[in-house]
Amino acid sequence: MTGAFFNFLIIAAVFSLLIIAHEFGHFIVARLFGVRVTDFAIGFGPALFKKKIKETNFLLCVIPLGGYVKMAGDSRAESRGHKDEFFSKPPGIRSLIVGAGALFNYALAFIVLVTIVTIGFPVQDAVVGAVRKGSPAKEAGIRADDKIISVNNKKVESWSELQDNIFKSEDSVELVISREGEKIRLEVGLERGEALDRLGRAVEVSRIGITPYGPLVGKVLEGYPAYEAGIETGDKILEINGKEIVSWEDVVEEIKEAEESVALKLKREGEVFALTVPVKKEKQPGLETDSQEYVSVIGIQPYTRDKVLKYPFPFSLGRGAGMLFRTTALSLKGIWHLIADPSLSFRESVAGPIYISYMITRTAEMGIIALLHLVALLNIFLFIINLFPIPVLDGGHLLFFGIEKLRKKPLSQKSEEMFTRIGFALIIVLVFFVFYNDIVRRGPEIWESVKNSFSQESQLIE
Repeated sequence: MTGAFFNFLIIAAVFSLLIIAHEFGHFIVARLFGVRVTDFAIGFGPALFKKKIKETNFLLCVIPLGGYVKMAGDSRAESRGHKDEFFSKPPGIRSLIVGAGALFNYALAFIVLVTIVTIGFPVQDAVVGAVRKGSPAKEAGIRADDKIISVNNKKVESWSELQDNIFKSEDSVELVISREGEKIRLEVGLERGEALDRLGRAVEVSRIGITPYGPLVGKVLEGYPAYEAGIETGDKILEINGKEIVSWEDVVEEIKEAEESVALKLKREGEVFALTVPVKKEKQPGLETDSQEYVSVIGIQPYTRDKVLKYPFPFSLGRGAGMLFRTTALSLKGIWHLIADPSLSFRESVAGPIYISYMITRTAEMGIIALLHLVALLNIFLFIINLFPIPVLDGGHLLFFGIEKLRKKPLSQKSEEMFTRIGFALIIVLVFFVFYNDIVRRGPEIWESVKNSFSQESQLIE
């Protein structure tokens, strides 16, 4: 089985899972309230597979980018007033049937997140990699390799939890740290500074001057100058171009401005030695959306202290629910800022089926937990997007049913058809935009990855 075919199977499996969950929600709730379902289709276009079970045709179609459930009398023009028809049911029941698709996607996201928490997921441990000179942490006596157990009497299990608690604190924080088997309680002052939030925006936060990334080399990338020069995982960088190195930020700052090479002083297993390493120029995103600048790299990544967190099943339910609600809130906040903040690029923030497929294959390379996490995210996004009050989407139908409930009668068929045409036009424009965006803006990145994949396969065949 070639890598390309395996990638296709993963992409098809992920999209099918999203679609099946959504359409099954419509199907099962429709049947629950006695509505006859004539077709349950995965995909669009001609059917590759068709099987009739009782009164429903189950179809697998050529284009795997969606699906549909066809119910008896699900449009006013087709409705004949029979009791097993969609429009024979009151607005409340119709709303439950329509909303069930998105709710089943949300339920699937919850199940996936609980599975992740039960199996175990990697996090960065709350261990200090470096302490900035002159910072509150340095003045309080915090050292590299200290493990932070709690912040303000709240237990922290990862660096992100530690960071979040410090960011939100005022005046000072009380830390409990573990150092060489001994627990130490410290009161640490705060300073204000900027950090990137989870939406990638610069915000003002409280800090104490610590980072998880010390000057230790983690991964050395093949094909880069550092690999060719003999740098190894675990090497400690003491100096670059004669400047003392404290944290990985210092490493990045010194290397990215280099013209041709960097002079490194390294420590390996107690031995100190020097290396001169040429740099490689690479494009990195600039501050402006469409700008790019070249920076120097040598192909090294910082050493990270990772651990696996997992919880027994009863506790994983609460943890999974917490992750679900936090991700939902973050997604809604991101959508709102995308609409309200003109400085954010819509083109950079929106991805279509092509780029999502690419992300699925890249994420699958990182392992099953990463892929499951992406599946959960996609289900949450599908839940949110489908509930937008745009005609054609489920949210548009719910809007019509809500208006019908308030007015005690539905909108006129002419008005509903007009709004539906407008909604359909908006969706078509959006579909063309995301496909264009995937091909033109993200296409080179995807094509380069595909070429590398085929190149590696051809080498294996030879």
